[in-house]
Amino acid sequence: MLTEYFSNLNEKVKVFVLPNLDNNILKEFKLKSREIDIIKYQLNHWELYSTQIDKNYYLFIPFCYKLELINDGKPVYILLESHNPIIVGAEKNIICNLLTKFTDDLLDVLQNN
Repeated sequence: MLTEYFSNLNEKVKVFVLPNLDNNILKEFKLKSREIDIIKYQLNHWELYSTQIDKNYYLFIPFCYKLELINDGKPVYILLESHNPIIVGAEKNIICNLLTKFTDDLLDVLQNN
């Protein structure tokens, strides 16, 4: 869904959903050990993390659906990769709103069937 969103904007942004912050997965994005530690700390405290490596820009966004937060749910981590700078605050709000709306609608459909 997020890939389609960026495609409709004619932006070349790759979207990854990381189920956890596994070191091996993070190293695939050419992140160094120290940076991985910082990413984990910030994301575990519900903060964003933005960085540039080579000619790519990365934005890490923690996301957890609001009902899961009540039950101490585990977040997933949305990772955006782009050759152009990413507008951090705007993208975070848009993505979280899109995912929340999608989940709300999905739960409504499941509940009514």
